[in-house]
Amino acid sequence: HLKSLELGCNSLTDDDVRNVALQCTNLEILDLGKCYYITNIGIQCIAENCKQLKILRLVSCKSLRDSALKTLAINCKNLDTLILRFCHMITDLGIMCLVQYCKTLKRLDISGIPNVTNMGMSSVAKHAGNLMVLNILGCEKITEEGILSVRNSCKKLTNLPHT
Repeated sequence: HLKSLELGCNSLTDDDVRNVALQCTNLEILDLGKCYYITNIGIQCIAENCKQLKILRLVSCKSLRDSALKTLAINCKNLDTLILRFCHMITDLGIMCLVQYCKTLKRLDISGIPNVTNMGMSSVAKHAGNLMVLNILGCEKITEEGILSVRNSCKKLTNLPHT
């Protein structure tokens, strides 16, 4: 019963991820960093079959869109760490869905995502009360206003890299 798996590989496809999801349903930690060809379809398979996930690393998964985050949040109730660094297609809508449904989230890294703004931060402030770490480095559309709303509302937050 595999609990942790690192597959960071730029040639993995949704079919490969589907096979992993169907065979490794007890995964708690999954690293799919730099899996450029994985789309929402692959993440949906992970979310629907690997419901024990606690840590998911999706660095530079450039084809992921907002609906993948909603699927993850609804299905992976134990998710406490999500690393989305450089997932360029993610927007405020994805962040809003994520924090609205995923109440266990303690660490979120959205650094280098250009389409997250103060609207996304407002949703984080409103719904992510358990958040301890939020990395927004390189999120150039987030202003001091967005940062302050998170700082003032997320009382457990101890780390907020942003400049």
